[in-house]
Amino acid sequence: MSIKQMPGRVLISLLLSVTGLLSGCASHNENASLLAKKQAQNISQNLPIKSAGYTLVLAQSSGTTVKMTIISEAGYTNHADA
Repeated sequence: MSIKQMPGRVLISLLLSVTGLLSGCASHNENASLLAKKQAQNISQNLPIKSAGYTLVLAQSSGTTVKMTIISEAGYTNHADA
């Protein structure tokens, strides 16, 4: 799997888009869970994504949330929920 290069603004835009989709489109938990699963699968197909000193290495769904693991070049691991 090759590392995809993306500008920092694109990665932030992606994270905001996922958050917007999950909170704005689904009115029922079942729909939100399905949407979270699909978004996590879509993101996972493009991993790893390297941007602005960080690498997005994992995206998985948990209920209505997409959990993402981001590693910085400094060696720190961050977990983000969208």
